[in-house]
Order: sequence, then structure tokens, then C-alpha cells
Amino acid sequence: MKTHLLQANSLLTIWRMFAVRRHLDNVAFELSPAGDMLVRDEDPWHQIIKTDVFCQLAIQLGPRAALRLPIVTRTFGIRVPDMVWMPEEKWPDDGAEQETNPLAFAPDLCVEVLFGKAVCATSLDSRTHAYLCSGAEEVIVVGADGTVEFRGREGVRSRSVFDVTLELDTCLLLYGPTVTASAAASPR
Repeated sequence: MKTHLLQANSLLTIWRMFAVRRHLDNVAFELSPAGDMLVRDEDPWHQIIKTDVFCQLAIQLGPRAALRLPIVTRTFGIRVPDMVWMPEEKWPDDGAEQETNPLAFAPDLCVEVLFGKAVCATSLDSRTHAYLCSGAEEVIVVGADGTVEFRGREGVRSRSVFDVTLELDTCLLLYGPTVTASAAASPR
């Protein structure tokens, strides 16, 4: 069975309809290329790691970092990276509510945090490709084990083109949802 892929205007119409309804529930969601709603299941540990990464980005790159900014991708529907950054001059001037009006392009830097119940690693390559094909210069992937990977159109990079370095708090990783029995038994 072939899935019908929607044009950007159709995706935006569906997005706005869902955004108005879901705003009351404060549920994170995305749209597939066919317009199907995909609920993002985020747990408190994912939020904690995401906040840590966001603060580091804002300190290193400036205040134009944003959390949960929806973007219309060319290949993967409407996606909501955990965080994004782009220079001041690229931000829209209209002051429109970004939750109901996703960006028509991917910001220069998109970040995905794979922790807790966050984005499934199996969809990560598709997400990364979608961001890069939609204008992103780099995608940073923070693994559930604390690894940090910088991806560009040419593949995995040894360092960030934005000179970003991320140092995750090992206590957050150790006592997060993947805590082992031996780690739980050790004194804090």
C-alpha cells in the first residue's frame, strides 16, 4: 500500500488544527509526511537532559536557541527537534506564534536528545536527513549514554562547525531512567 505524501500547505493546515486542540493538553506532537499525528512521549529525565544541553547552547551560541520549535521538512513532515539555534537575522520578524506556524526551513543547528522515552534511534537517520535537506548546517545527537555526535551533510564530524562543546553531567546520566542495580545501591 502506497502512502500519500502531503504538500507543505496541507501539512500546515493539519498542524494548525491539531495545535489548537493539543495546546490545551500540552502534548508534544509531530506530523508524518502523510499528515498522521505522531505523539512525542517525553519523560522528566529527557526534559532534564534537554534543559542542560539547551543552557550550554545558549551560553556558547547566544540567546537565539529555542526549545520545541516545529519545522516543515522537505522529506519527513513537520518535525520538532529538541532544540534549535540560528543567527538573529534568520528569525522571522512577524512575531507569529511558532507553535501554530512552523518554520518553513530548518534552523542552522538542530539537536536531538535520545534519552528516556525520547526519539527512537531507528528514526534518527531519517530525522537527521530531513533537517539537513531542509537547511540545517549541523545536527547534534546526544545519545542516551551521554555521547555527543555532530552530523553534517557529509556524515559524522569529529567536531561542531559552530565550535559547540557539550559536557553532560554524569550524575544525570548515572541516576536517570537507565540506572543499574549496582549504581542504585552505591552511596550518593
